[in-house]
Amino acid sequence: MKMVILLLFSCTFTFALEAKDNEVILIKSTIYTIPASKNSSSISIQSEEKQLDEAANLIVSLGEDASIETGDKESGIINLYFKFDETGEYFDIDYQLKSNGNQSISKLEGNPLSSSLAISVSIDNITKLVNIETEKFDNKTLALASQTITREELAKEVSYCYAARKYISPKRWKVSDTYEYHKFPSKLRTRNKHIKYRIAELQAYMVLIDYLIGSENTYKYINQANLRQEDRNAAIQAKRYCSKIDEKLTLIKD
Repeated sequence: MKMVILLLFSCTFTFALEAKDNEVILIKSTIYTIPASKNSSSISIQSEEKQLDEAANLIVSLGEDASIETGDKESGIINLYFKFDETGEYFDIDYQLKSNGNQSISKLEGNPLSSSLAISVSIDNITKLVNIETEKFDNKTLALASQTITREELAKEVSYCYAARKYISPKRWKVSDTYEYHKFPSKLRTRNKHIKYRIAELQAYMVLIDYLIGSENTYKYINQANLRQEDRNAAIQAKRYCSKIDEKLTLIKD
């Protein structure tokens, strides 16, 4: 039951647009949960037992603000708010961790751009570790080209896609926007074969997760994704996580 809200940009640039520099900032954030038994004031000690929650990348224009929200009621909800100065040299970050009606609020000001930092925040025996990297680019095309994704991160996104697609009524599926639809037998693509098509597609997602992280971990990711999906809009989640999977496969960082 985790969620992540991020800014998504998908644009096509002509040469004329690229020639005109519109500086942007790429924010890479990775959020981890630290087991209660490993809670410590030392970030280096926390890092030894960290468990990946989410990885979110944002691209914002110079001088714009940005925000990330992730988590769930059980593990705590963390909010990150970024404010960049117009020169692109520094940024401030507010971070909040909420759990059972309680919240912890902190702020770091004057952080240099094109740097990395780690933030640790705790409340109600819940500790989150956040790694943040920022970098400035001359335009959005260059920022997009620089991005990478790990096998674990992509496997988690594919599992979110799996859970969302499973919750959608088969008759509401739009086969044109699903993963590798062209690889499924034509008999599964007709309007009166929704159930069979859904089974085929869900199996394809599981095979992909097997490939990314090994079959021994697949059901762990699927079960976590199913729990996460229970209080979310399946159509919105499917649109967010089922698109551009092939493209993301080319960005894997081994």
